[in-house]
Amino acid sequence: MKRKSMVFALAVSLLTAGLFIGVPLTHTAEFIDPFPIMVSDKLFLPYNVKSERWWTGLHIVPVTNSILPVVIEFYHGDNTDPYAEATLVIRGQAGWTGNVEDLLPERVPFRSPSSLNILSDKRFTVTKFIANTGSSSPGFGFQTFYSYSAFDGWPHSD
Repeated sequence: MKRKSMVFALAVSLLTAGLFIGVPLTHTAEFIDPFPIMVSDKLFLPYNVKSERWWTGLHIVPVTNSILPVVIEFYHGDNTDPYAEATLVIRGQAGWTGNVEDLLPERVPFRSPSSLNILSDKRFTVTKFIANTGSSSPGFGFQTFYSYSAFDGWPHSD
């Protein structure tokens, strides 16, 4: 009995300590079943790759500290219809970080290269990481993209 009480007290102490030092107790993002969102912002990310030597990672963050629902459409080649779609809810500015193929629904293989169309009802940023782990020419690069209005078309003039 005493041992159970000590284990319980230790668990409560660690949980409480986590609250005070800022250790997140839950994930900052979760996948959910598709739901309709009022799309106001979008972002198109071309050329996301995955191979033996190449990989692409993403960090998706809401501009404000809020809940950010996003719909991510995956396109391959010249196809105008997505081969997959995922809905993700990001909670707060910790954002979501992971490999691009981790966004795919279960049992849907990643098709390299893929372009992503990301849609949301709020402003967001995406930092894209591309790395080559090949021994002859390893390298790493990143770029940050900002969402733009889904109603105004492409924000940059030619």
